Amino acid sequence: MKKAWILIPMAAIASFAIGATALPHNFDSSRFADRPLGRLLTGRIGRLMALKSELNLSDEQKAAIAQTLADDKQEIAKAIRPVVEKARALRAATSPDAAVDDAKIHVLAADLGQAIGDAAVVGAHVRHDIQSTAHLSEEQMKKVADFHLANQSAVDQFLAEAAK
Repeated sequence: MKKAWILIPMAAIASFAIGATALPHNFDSSRFADRPLGRLLTGRIGRLMALKSELNLSDEQKAAIAQTLADDKQEIAKAIRPVVEKARALRAATSPDAAVDDAKIHVLAADLGQAIGDAAVVGAHVRHDIQSTAHLSEEQMKKVADFHLANQSAVDQFLAEAAK
């Protein structure tokens, strides 16, 4: 179950990880949760934990979700691996030690975007399989949709705060 909900925001986390490399040298990591990015990430984790609790999945639904994830495990890993690899390549190209090569950065970013899109397609298929095999109710689906809206709102708030 946890893997299904982690796959969805995985692409967003990867994109934030790229930005995290640009933290100042005097960054106080002990106060990370008090900073905008820290609030965004910890809030997302908290919302995920609340969703898990509020869904009230039956044992049959949990079993169906676990079986679907087990069946799709290799496909999920195959989709996520290029996202991680391409994010690492982009991070390396944008590190302070690397020479700035605009064209290379654009190519690497486009490659990452393609990998994220490919992973999103796999994620959509897995979510569809979970919904059909676990027979999620309309109320459960609404809670999942509300979870995504809350995450989108948190990102919007993070961007607004960052723009100040």
